[in-house]
Amino acid sequence: MTRTEKALSICLNLAFAVSPAVAAEQHYYLEYATFRALTALVPEAPEPRLINLPDGGYELWSQGQMRLPAGDNLVAGDFNQDGHPDAALIFRSHSRRYLLIASQIQGRWVRQALIELKEQSGVTLNGSILILGPPETFVAWDGHRYRLATKAPAPAPAGPFLYPSDSLRESLNRNFAPSK
Repeated sequence: MTRTEKALSICLNLAFAVSPAVAAEQHYYLEYATFRALTALVPEAPEPRLINLPDGGYELWSQGQMRLPAGDNLVAGDFNQDGHPDAALIFRSHSRRYLLIASQIQGRWVRQALIELKEQSGVTLNGSILILGPPETFVAWDGHRYRLATKAPAPAPAGPFLYPSDSLRESLNRNFAPSK
């Protein structure tokens, strides 16, 4: 085997070894229309903006000239295990920061919770647990409402909606298109 053939063989082996891991991790984009639909649920927070997006970037994004990874701004899942797709959006309005949790019910977003934040600037999802940070703060669902907690809540009990159903997964894919 020549040096070139060996190098090609090594590259192909690496590509096959890495591609499943890369394919398993999907990156989602936050569409401006989704941001507007969600923040419309919060009329008491005028001029909403993403916390970590400068005004110039916001203008480009709002005009469709820039794609914005959801990153720490938005996560989607079924947080309260009711079978409806949920979204958690962290944003600012003037000098205040908020976490908005909304559910999509019959094709419309419905506000579930609005929590004013002190300093947290990102949101992630670990299984069924929403985590804000820094500093690390957990969002707990007590069966009736969401609240902030300094300790991780117990994981949701196993049930039919522990992992998104096919219809929920399809709805999430429609609303939060994965990157390519």
